[in-house]
Amino acid sequence: SPIDESLYTMEELTVFHMQFSGLKGKIPNGISALKNLKALMLYGNSLTGQVPAELGEMPNLWHITLSENDFTGELPAEAFENLVNLEKFHIHQTDKEKAGITGKLPSFKNNTKLHMLDVSSNAMTGGIPDDFLADSVYKGLDQLMDINLSYNKFTGVIHSKTFKGFPNMKLDLANNKFVKASSYLCNVTDELTDWWNGEVGKVIEGGGNGCDAIICPKGTYNTLGRATSEDGGECVECASAVYAGAVTCLEESDDNSKEKEILDGLYIATAGDQWSKEVVNWLDTDVCSYEGIVCSDGGAVSEINVTSFGLKGEIPADIWELPSLRKVDFSSNTVDLSFGGIEKAAMLEELIISDADLSNITGIENAPPSLVKLEIERNSFEEKAIPLELYSLVNLKSLLIGFNGFSGSLATEIGNLQNLEELRASNNDIFGILPAEITQLSDLITLDLSGNMLTGEIPIEFQDIRPLRYLHLQGQRDFGGFSGPLPSFENSAHLHDLNLSHNSLVGDISDKFLETVRKSKNRTDYAYPTIDLSHNMITGKIPADWDDFVGLFVDLAGNRITEVPDVLCDDDYEFENYLVGQLTENPCDAILCRPGFYSDVGRQTDVNITCFKCPDGTTSQFYGSLECVSESGERAILNRIYELI
Repeated sequence: SPIDESLYTMEELTVFHMQFSGLKGKIPNGISALKNLKALMLYGNSLTGQVPAELGEMPNLWHITLSENDFTGELPAEAFENLVNLEKFHIHQTDKEKAGITGKLPSFKNNTKLHMLDVSSNAMTGGIPDDFLADSVYKGLDQLMDINLSYNKFTGVIHSKTFKGFPNMKLDLANNKFVKASSYLCNVTDELTDWWNGEVGKVIEGGGNGCDAIICPKGTYNTLGRATSEDGGECVECASAVYAGAVTCLEESDDNSKEKEILDGLYIATAGDQWSKEVVNWLDTDVCSYEGIVCSDGGAVSEINVTSFGLKGEIPADIWELPSLRKVDFSSNTVDLSFGGIEKAAMLEELIISDADLSNITGIENAPPSLVKLEIERNSFEEKAIPLELYSLVNLKSLLIGFNGFSGSLATEIGNLQNLEELRASNNDIFGILPAEITQLSDLITLDLSGNMLTGEIPIEFQDIRPLRYLHLQGQRDFGGFSGPLPSFENSAHLHDLNLSHNSLVGDISDKFLETVRKSKNRTDYAYPTIDLSHNMITGKIPADWDDFVGLFVDLAGNRITEVPDVLCDDDYEFENYLVGQLTENPCDAILCRPGFYSDVGRQTDVNITCFKCPDGTTSQFYGSLECVSESGERAILNRIYELI
């Protein structure tokens, strides 16, 4: 029967213990009347609905057990923030096939006394919060932390800062969709030898990998999802284990009749007999001999690459039923592709369909967490707004959406893509200012937003993205593009290819410009960088400290530069693709043409083609001029006004 609401009148009740009592239905409203309740134990009933947020109004609760019921929905994270006395919380499901609790894992940051947590066998998603158990009073103490997150759909990387402060822990991460344990966590396992009742230490003593004793790496499995010190307790190689913490290994079948049926259907549906690329072996018996098909060592189809084969029509959606499929590439074909059922391709890592007729990406939000690369450039999208589904692909490392005519602004949800290392969205119609969230993509290496319609100032926070190496924001088409001062990027650690040309940047170049890169001891950072700041309104001199670079290629043409220090031209023969070293006269012209001279690119580009002297009656006032102008008339007046302001 349901919980009798008359129980709520027992205001002095401290323990509510009705385990295995046949309770059904939702927990009725009003439970927060039990202000003195300390323990709520409803294990093993048939209760349904969401965990009530009212629990947050019961500050004395220290033990909550709701396991082996049929609760659904998300945990009320805000309610848990108020349970400052909570020490134990259990809500695992007995049936691993049911949906159970969904949504993200709360941080439990405010639950400083929590030391037993079991949310296993649910359907929770997302990563482990960075501030998970951050304020625990047990950090550095010997109190056992028993944390069970197994059998969910958690994703991402398991970071050291989350757990390394706990010397005594049982942390069960098995059978999720984690990518890996961070190298930092693996490097401190010698500090975690007491984990799992000393099993981590025992594995290390036995010559094993201590990190495996926390979670088996991708490509291996153990029935526990981690290694133990027992005989046969290691993490065993397994090609089908696409996530860390795998507990089973699916054997690949020698019978590929289903795969043949799917691929033959693809051939027929896309007019295979009319493909522009002649293939003579499709429809043969062995699918692994089909041109453009790659099979795994076990004989299962793992890759479809039919680039420029001349496919026409719509790709059949049953390709997602290929169980070992890791990569598809349908680029340079006249085809559309449906993403219905993509969740069945549980191992899919790369999806490429550029220079095609892709009309929408509806359904791609259901892609498996294994998907790390999505390339959909140069297509024929029906809707020109940036598809919102993209922001749900939180495990992507590479996203290429250029040349699609996408319009509108970048949404703040871009910050969801915390694993992105490469974002290319050039030559669209994206407008507005850059959202602050884009500067919070801390793993970003490549960002290309060139050829759009962006405005506003370039966020100085870009310099805080330490891995950032390639930043291209050039050629914003309307309203002058980016404006404001040129950022110094002084803290950028690895920025090596910077293109901010054809915008409206103003002011002098900071003496601290790329200071960290210039002073780096890593040659791959300070040697042969490319800096294109041409066609802006930058003033002043080039900093003499740029002499720290080796092999610099810089373009500052079309600005208002007043000085090129001689130190950049005296012995830096590798500058400007070695042209500085080849010029015996006026070597600085390889960087920028002198005032009174010009060229169509603002500098000398060849040993035998010098900067041109301005004709009589004309001049060029600044270094890097593209033309010479008359100093009389209206232009001279306007130049004078500019100098005065």
